Amino acid sequence: MDKNKQKRARTESDKLARSEAILEAASVLFDKNDYHQITMAIIAREAGVAKGTVFNYFSTKEELFLSLTGKYFTRFFEKLTVILCGSGISVDRTPENLSVAIYEALESQPQLLRIVVLLSGIIEKNVTYESLNKFKKALLQQIFSIGLLLEQHYRFIPSGSGKQLLMWSYGILIGFQTLANPEDIAQDIIEKEHMELFSFDFKQEFTQLIKMIALGYSKEEL
Repeated sequence: MDKNKQKRARTESDKLARSEAILEAASVLFDKNDYHQITMAIIAREAGVAKGTVFNYFSTKEELFLSLTGKYFTRFFEKLTVILCGSGISVDRTPENLSVAIYEALESQPQLLRIVVLLSGIIEKNVTYESLNKFKKALLQQIFSIGLLLEQHYRFIPSGSGKQLLMWSYGILIGFQTLANPEDIAQDIIEKEHMELFSFDFKQEFTQLIKMIALGYSKEEL
């Protein structure tokens, strides 16, 4: 193990760098493993620090993954901003285009697609009021900001409804991700008993429903 990584972080910049290194290690692990298989000890080993060091920065595994979720959301909103402001998409401001833009931003963050299913049911149950409040406020600010951007780029979205569209998209994301990724036993039954109705294509269903919502907005405008 690199001894330099075990030196105590004394300055604020050192502490921030250590915290980021721990989060990056957790992200690398989450990319390849189920959330429930990852422990703080495994994260510490991946980050090259002592287990106690990880607990100095994050009091629980859920606290750590809450911070990581915040990073995934930030990257999603950054990607969506790039897509919306990119020259290649600016000429086509249709409901279908909107659904594709949101999906493409989500597709670029596969870890976000996985972790949102765990957020309310598991992660938020073992975090402090202060950390969850901070997370929610940061997320709220991003939703308001990108909601306004959506209204600017898609004129059929009524003023003030951009944030509503994003929240609907968030709810749809959680539900559809769950349907699209059933437990192994459920998937086995679907296949063996020919219950095709329960076979769920996330991309197809997600973009279709967002498009329908956007079409509703465009009809209201007319």
